[in-house]
Amino acid sequence: KDEELYFGYFCRANWRYKLLEYKRAMGEQIDGAEMEIMLRDYDYVITHLPDFSFAYYNKANMVCMQQDFKAAIAYYTQAILIDNDFADNDSNAPTYLTVSTADELTQAIANAAADVTVFLGADISGNAVAEQKEGVNVVVNGNGHKYDGTITVDGNSRSTGAETLMFTNINFEHADGGIYFIECNSTDNEWRYAHNVTVKDCTFKGNGAGDVVGMRYRQCYNMSVVDCTATDVHSLLWATGVDKITVDGVNVTAKEGGLSTATSQNVSVKNSIITSAAAYGYGIRINSSDDSNDLTLNVENCTISADVPVLLREAKARNYNIALSGVNTLNTTKDYQIIPTSTDYKDGTDLAYIIFFHIERCP
Repeated sequence: KDEELYFGYFCRANWRYKLLEYKRAMGEQIDGAEMEIMLRDYDYVITHLPDFSFAYYNKANMVCMQQDFKAAIAYYTQAILIDNDFADNDSNAPTYLTVSTADELTQAIANAAADVTVFLGADISGNAVAEQKEGVNVVVNGNGHKYDGTITVDGNSRSTGAETLMFTNINFEHADGGIYFIECNSTDNEWRYAHNVTVKDCTFKGNGAGDVVGMRYRQCYNMSVVDCTATDVHSLLWATGVDKITVDGVNVTAKEGGLSTATSQNVSVKNSIITSAAAYGYGIRINSSDDSNDLTLNVENCTISADVPVLLREAKARNYNIALSGVNTLNTTKDYQIIPTSTDYKDGTDLAYIIFFHIERCP
């Protein structure tokens, strides 16, 4: 009966641990009191079942999250001393790592054989690669540290991959020249077909120097930007040929434009504030280089202040579907809030001839 009680404490701690893992993956803040309850449960089990290796291992994972690596090593060691095969038996368990350089970040993700959360242990300068490996879900948690450089996502030419990649709680900042902070698919077709990438609770700061873009995406699938802030950047997002973009809860103050989704399809922007004070600046820009696919843009509960709140640049003879839902405020000094053009947008630009232009629920 006593042993059943101890296993009850162990199961309760494990259940809380799984909940904590989920919160971390979603970029939520972790309650310190909840961490202490879990640690006490594991301590209780270890005290009464001192030969139970899994209790030592799980507590090691917990203290790793708290970055008490010396204690973690001691608990991992004790688990292995009790059960020599323990590491092999649990080889698919999620991993938690801390890195301090761009090269370490690249290697930590490349070496992952199972789900991994990588924490930044310091401010980092330099370029890194985030490789998307089949079946391996990755979270990069900045712990509020600064990152000055480009993180390139390598989709491994698998556009239909199910694994996820999240960047959260990172303060991207660059002060000299132009840069893409997060890039998918370079112009020479390397790092192809990034997929299921979420950028959440991050800040992007350009310091007014050069053409700084938060995210540059090409030929990707299912890309999300959630609860991010961008100041003094060229734009927060520049995407070309992406299938499914979700932008939710961003606040952008841009030198040029807020979001350029170009030839991307299935774009949703909601609960966001986008501001551009530039002459001929835009809030959201879509455009096309051919007439093969219809483009759909959904705007919901947004405040957009720009020379052109919504710009259809270089419009061709094709269908453009724009849905405005909820309460949207489109501020401009021009005569129109949504402008289609046949070329680039500038003084004297001709409006484009469009076969079908559909706006739903325009306030």
